[in-house]
Formats: sequence, structure tokens, C-alpha cells
Amino acid sequence: MRFVFMGNCQMVALCQYIRNLSHDYETLWACPERFKDSFWATSKPRFENIFGNEQIQYNITERGKIIESLQTTDVVIYQPHFDSNNIVEDTCISNQIKITIAPIFVNSTERMKIKEKKYNTSIRASEIIERNKDQKLYIKDKDNHPSSFLLLEIIKEICSLLDIEFYQDSQYKELLNKQYPYY
Repeated sequence: MRFVFMGNCQMVALCQYIRNLSHDYETLWACPERFKDSFWATSKPRFENIFGNEQIQYNITERGKIIESLQTTDVVIYQPHFDSNNIVEDTCISNQIKITIAPIFVNSTERMKIKEKKYNTSIRASEIIERNKDQKLYIKDKDNHPSSFLLLEIIKEICSLLDIEFYQDSQYKELLNKQYPYY
């Protein structure tokens, strides 16, 4: 199964988690226009520091390659908020699966709910957050970087929507102990 993820740094992490689920999954992160000049997305040393060296080979930034990838993938998981040029809607074909998620904002589930409603998102991170208030959801208190727990809960929902297997319990516990990405 082939996946293309498009959105902010949160989507890069989800891309990595899905790729690690199965060797049969091909995953790419397509950098939206909005982030092409962002230091975290364009500085190789910075990107490697956050996401690891392995992820770089799965990133695409050139518009032509992004369009080609979107046209040939099975599943597109993206944040419509960051698709300002409507590249996903204009490029994807009808038999592809599209899963949408709004950006995850710290201390503002209300802001997330507005975005989720506006874009009619497939996955509602605000609901995951409200169900799991007793968990560590963000790396730092005043930061928009989700913890491994929150990212893995989103992966569970993606797996459920696609009817694919989630991590084994032992793998899940190991991933929770390793904070990824390495912010």
C-alpha cells in the first residue's frame, strides 16, 4: 500500500509511524508550498535532528514529484488547512482514499474543533485529546508538538479507517518510551 502525507511536521511523524507498521507500506511526505521556506523543512541538519536521517529519503518538495506521487498513491493523508493551492483535490483520482486531519494545537481544542468542522476532517484530534486528558499529549506544555502517545492514537484511528493492523502491544509500548520526533 502506498501513502502520501501532506501537511506540517506532525504529518512527517505520522508518515514515519505508518511506514514502520509494515515493510509493505511505501510512505512519502509531500512538503506543502507554505513550508518550502521553513527552516525545519528545508535545513537538512535541522530536519535530521528532528526526524532522523532515514526520513529525508521519503520527503518530496518538487511540485512535479508531488503531483506524480499524489496521482499514483493509494492513500492520501493530509491537512487541508495547509493545502492552500488545492493540490490534493485537483490532483488525486476518485478511487484513492483521502483521510483528513486538522493541525493539532496545544491548549486550544476549540481552535482544532473549528478547523475540523470547517474541513469536515476524517480524524478529529480534538476528540482524542478530550478522551485522554490524563495522558501526556504534548512534548512541552506550551508547544504544538504532539507526544508519541497522541501521534500513536491518531495512527490507531488511521488504521481503523483503513482496516489495517496497528502495532503489537510490545511495539506500542516501546514506541511510547521513545519520543519521536526528537524535538
